[in-house]
Amino acid sequence: MITRALGGSALPGGVSGEADYFLLPLAAAERLLLCSDGVSGMLDDEQIGAILADHEDPRDAAEKVVAAAVAAGGHDNATAVVVDVVGLVHTEPYDADAQRLSLEQKLGALP
Repeated sequence: MITRALGGSALPGGVSGEADYFLLPLAAAERLLLCSDGVSGMLDDEQIGAILADHEDPRDAAEKVVAAAVAAGGHDNATAVVVDVVGLVHTEPYDADAQRLSLEQKLGALP
């Protein structure tokens, strides 16, 4: 769920606030869908899941999700990005704290 938009004119001078970011462990995920509320507000999880399962190519899946949201009434902008997660091989136990610190360092959130 998007909780903050960037690039708007919410702050004086059109300066945006800082982006929120979250670490999402992907131990078992094969496919991720990032979508606007124009999609999630028009289609339920089962409908979205069926579309994602029916289309092997992530570009086709994203296009079909958006088309289904528009066909369902499309009261808002419908945007979708589908990402296939490949190459997940876990040879060590997952350490969420170490991963979070690493991400914060990469993004410059830590000195």
